[in-house]
Formats: sequence, C-alpha cells, structure tokens
Amino acid sequence: MCFILRVKQVALFINVIFLIFSSKSSYSEDIKTYLLGTNIYDIKIDKEGDIFVTGRANPHINGLFRISGDVIDTFLRKDANSYIAYAYTLFCDSQNRIWICDDLYEEGGNKEDLTIFNDKNTLDRSDDEWINITKETMLIKDTHIFGINEDFAGRIWLGLRNARYITGGVDILTLDLKKSWHFDVSNSGLPQEFVISICPSPDGKSCWIGTESAGLVKFYFGESLNDSSDFYWTVFNTDNSPLLNNSIQELMFDDNGNLWIATFNGVNLFDTENKWRKFESNLSSIVHPNVYDIAIDPDGFVWCATGGGLTQLNPRTGRSANNYSISTGLPSNEVKCIEINKRNGDIWAGTSLGLVQIYNREVNFGKFNVLFYPNPFKYNLHSEITFGNIPGNAEIFIFDISGSLVSKLQNSLIRPDGIVKWAPVNLSGEKLSPGIYPFSVVLKDGRINKGIITIIP
Repeated sequence: MCFILRVKQVALFINVIFLIFSSKSSYSEDIKTYLLGTNIYDIKIDKEGDIFVTGRANPHINGLFRISGDVIDTFLRKDANSYIAYAYTLFCDSQNRIWICDDLYEEGGNKEDLTIFNDKNTLDRSDDEWINITKETMLIKDTHIFGINEDFAGRIWLGLRNARYITGGVDILTLDLKKSWHFDVSNSGLPQEFVISICPSPDGKSCWIGTESAGLVKFYFGESLNDSSDFYWTVFNTDNSPLLNNSIQELMFDDNGNLWIATFNGVNLFDTENKWRKFESNLSSIVHPNVYDIAIDPDGFVWCATGGGLTQLNPRTGRSANNYSISTGLPSNEVKCIEINKRNGDIWAGTSLGLVQIYNREVNFGKFNVLFYPNPFKYNLHSEITFGNIPGNAEIFIFDISGSLVSKLQNSLIRPDGIVKWAPVNLSGEKLSPGIYPFSVVLKDGRINKGIITIIP
C-alpha cells in the first residue's frame, strides 16, 4: 500500500525516515545536493520536468522520490510484514507514465514487482494511478527487470535477469498491456538470459541488447515481431569485435544514429558505417573503467557515470572536457546513474551517497514540439487529423497498438508552414478502425517525437 510523505526541501532531519535536504555545495557554485546519505539507483525525468529517483537510505527504508520545484515527494510501499528492499529500475514512457521495478523482501523470500505510476498532476495525490504488473497478471516471464526502453512504435522492451530458477531474457509489451513477446536462449540468438540494458534502434527494425557477461546482441526483426522468418541475431563480444568488455551496462543512440556502449572497461562507439571506436579509462579520458551509465548532451558530449566519478567526454578528441569527484562537490565518487534535463540542460547524477544537480550552461537542444488535433478523432464529427510544427525533413509513422505499421506520411506531404493533413486510413487506403494509434515523427538526424492518437466512432 502506498502512502506519501510530502517534504519541503527545507525540512529538518527526520531520523527515522530519511535525511532529505537541498544545499549549495561548498566546493562548487554550480552543484546542488539532495537526499544525502541515500544510495541512488536510477534517475528519470518526465515531460513536465519532474525528477524521479530510486534509492535506499538503509536496508529497511527505500522508495521512489520525486523532485518537483521546491518539493520532494517520497513514495513508500509497505505492509505489516515487508518493506521495499530495492526500488531500482525506472523508465518514463511516451504517455509520461513512470515504470518502476522493485524487489520486495518478505519472510518467504524475494518478490519482484513492476509498477506503472501515472501522475494525474493534481493536488489530490489520491488521483494518481498505480498499475501493478506481476507474472500472474501479465504475459511476461519475470518482473526482475534491469533495462526498460520504448521503441518508436510504442512497444515497451524489458531486459530481464534470470534469477532463482526464473527465465530471463527479453519481454516486449504493447502500450495497452494486452500483448507480449518473450525471447530467451531457447527461442532466440541470445547468448545469456541476464539482460542489463536494452535500446531499440531508430530505424524501428532492430533492437540492441546488453548482457551481464556475454557481450552485445543486435536483434533484427524487420517489419513485424510476429514474423520470425525475418529475425536475425548478431552477437558481439571481446573475441570477435573491438568491444572493450562483455558486461554491457548501458546503450544509447546519439542524434547521428551512432550507438554508444557503456562497459566495465570504458566506452565503445559503434557508428552508422559499422566502425568501432574505443574510449578507455586513463588520466586524460574517462576517470574509471567501470562505466555504469551514459547520457549525451545536445553538444554531443558524452557524460559517463563511473566508479571513480563523473566524466564529460569529448568524443571528437577522446579526452575529458570536465571531471567531477568528491573534490569538486560530489558526495561520493561512486556514480551509478545520470540523466540530462532536456528543458534546461542540467545534469542529474546519482551517487552511492546522494543525488547531485549540476547546473549546465545554456544550450540549444534543437527539440521540436509536435501538434496534432483533433484528439480524440471522431468519425461522426471530423474528416482528417492535422499535424502541426512538423520539420520539413520529417516522416510520420503511425502504428496500431500491437506496434505494426498502419500508415506512413512522407515528407513530401509537409506544407511550408509545417502542417500535414491526414485522413485516418491505412497503407492500403482503408479506413482505420476505432482504437489507439501511437505515432512517431522521425527526423533524418535521428531525433524522434512521439504521440498517441485516439480514434472513436
């Protein structure tokens, strides 16, 4: 059962719950510290700019935190016999819902839960929606999840850990949580069922999968996950490629379509021409070989969360532009996660002893906001859907709820004023049935904006 403690950042130390406060670092004027003493596991920022954090202050007090302006909300779930032992993996989907994986310790053993938090953005916290997913209620093999991501068709990809005789691998869910796919070593080319990171490709036809100790996997599935005849699995490891280490901690595409790979021996870059680059740990580059997480700022700098601090890496020179450690204001050199606020460029980093906010310089993220209306679309009232603010080099892909492509709008349809008009028909010109249709606006440089259209009779 969830209850909420709403805490101002100026709150006094509450010994039995958490030490929660905000203060300017005495070392640097551009660093601010939160949740001092808390081991931070993951950070995600929603579309409203709210910061969501998972962490643990001691073995019996753990939870989900939300930082919104001057307010920190703490969400704890407990009953008479158990506490949350680990609320670790987070993800924000295209509907602005927060996915939370936690490991609930009970007297009978551990029990994992996957929860979707839908913030209704009202003052009454009872309006918030919590959706609990278990193996018994969903078509998924396990809820011990280390990696979560979403492809541009709106499908959620889950990287699973095989633990306690439970099958791991990869699960894929549709946004309506009604259909799923599962892959493990028995029905795929996965070399291992402990999946730490997962990253769908911008082309919408493949997904990259990072394992705990068996390397990197590219899963090509083509136009549909329902046709296994197109499936192709490629494994990259230290024996057959320049991969620095077989433990793949994080995967991320930059705006140019290059894949960045965080490992336990530095960072690899796999570019669009299938060429590799290595960024190893040394005095002038990444401060520590164990790279847990990466984030890319709009100027192309790669921020590396490592076991020895935080590095801002210049990929053009292979050298660090900035390094952050205890000596510059971090509460700990063990940095496990990092996220960049796309609204203002601030860097948020989670350490083993607290959360830090690094105020970034003014940056231009080059983001584009897509307009679409009417939504919902009603056949008895409307004849077409209007997309607005569409860049001239964009294409629009419309999918059904299972992730299958139903329509594609070429950039030749975009008017000089950025408007595209579309009658809801499929690729064959047939009228679409009422339902939910995720769409993606994709630019040639790899940037993507997503939305969901609802069609009703």
